[in-house]
Amino acid sequence: MEESDITSPVHILLVDDFEPWRAHIRSALATTPGLQIVGEAADGLAAVELAEQLKPELILLDIGLPGLDGIGVATRISQTTPQSKILFVSANVDVDAARMAIDHGAHGYLLKSDAASQLIPGIQAVLRGESFFSRGIRRSGGEQEHVIQFYADEDSFLDCVSSFVCHALSDGGSAIVAVTKAHLETLNQSLGRRGMDVDHLVESGRYIAMDAAETLPQCMDANLPDEGKVTALMGALIHRAEANHAGLKPVAVFGEMVALLWGARNFEGAIRLEKIWNELARKLYLRLHCVYPSSICSPAQSDGLYAAVCAEHSSVLPSQTRDVRSENV
Repeated sequence: MEESDITSPVHILLVDDFEPWRAHIRSALATTPGLQIVGEAADGLAAVELAEQLKPELILLDIGLPGLDGIGVATRISQTTPQSKILFVSANVDVDAARMAIDHGAHGYLLKSDAASQLIPGIQAVLRGESFFSRGIRRSGGEQEHVIQFYADEDSFLDCVSSFVCHALSDGGSAIVAVTKAHLETLNQSLGRRGMDVDHLVESGRYIAMDAAETLPQCMDANLPDEGKVTALMGALIHRAEANHAGLKPVAVFGEMVALLWGARNFEGAIRLEKIWNELARKLYLRLHCVYPSSICSPAQSDGLYAAVCAEHSSVLPSQTRDVRSENV
């Protein structure tokens, strides 16, 4: 829905206890055809009453309200006026607050600091039935997680990657994997044994699986990874994956592309790709997990390469052989 697509007035209830902010929103919406503020409330109880009376298509709702807070308002309105969509507009950047808002009936969560550029797009997305969340919420979710792990054999590799992916999917999140063709086949079989409906997860967009050997050339410029190409390719996949869980859980990304570069002795390319992943993790809300065979990358390397690649990660898991053969999560 573009601005020109709003052909009939969308009735909006504006709820915020700070009158200057309400005036700011009134001014911002006055220039957008099809959006009409039909009521305003400065406390939670009044908001619930007005919602029942006016039955607006959209409610712009703050969290911190006197009388009844925004979460309580959203809970009541979702029960009494379920046809009204709720977009929180709040100064609270805590991702847990956004999760709570969604759990209690909201359709989106916009930071007040982003309202100047994202208010109208946020309203349009919510009216289309989509979820909308400020990027700043994702960045507030915690420190960057970029783990490197070394595997000694195929069993330990399979246990490592399938556990990581299952944890992400079981928690309602999304996962992207870029592994070799042989590993992809055994991974999907392992996920199936762990109770995952791989076909459904692929169709829903929550599980995106790629052949690392086919994907890597798309990210390269001559012999080195190109930041623009990596960002364009992987960024689009990450946005697609996070759209399927409202963007409030980190997308889990598991890859062997760097290990392929390392195995080809393109050490400069491997470390550059790790740096690019760090930049993506800084900008987006990701859990990154890289794997290297311990046979090609180990502390025994005396040229400092092992230390250099480990330095690009937030934590390092040592090489280990799988002892437990169970396929249970």
